[in-house]
Amino acid sequence: MALGIKNLVNQLPKDSYKPGDVFITNDPWALAGHLNDVCVMSPIFHGKKLAAFTACVFHIRMWAPGLFG
Repeated sequence: MALGIKNLVNQLPKDSYKPGDVFITNDPWALAGHLNDVCVMSPIFHGKKLAAFTACVFHIRMWAPGLFG
């Protein structure tokens, strides 16, 4: 996961990240290798300076029309 997050982070210039940004992807080539694996990533700031990123990868059992309501 760490290498995948590093690759995702490098897709945008560092100064383009803003507080409150949330990035979501299920691109299997970008990170986890499966369409059912979803990554949520956010930048962390110390004051106005980008300090780190937090991320979580989770697995959704299935994608289907009407699955979520």
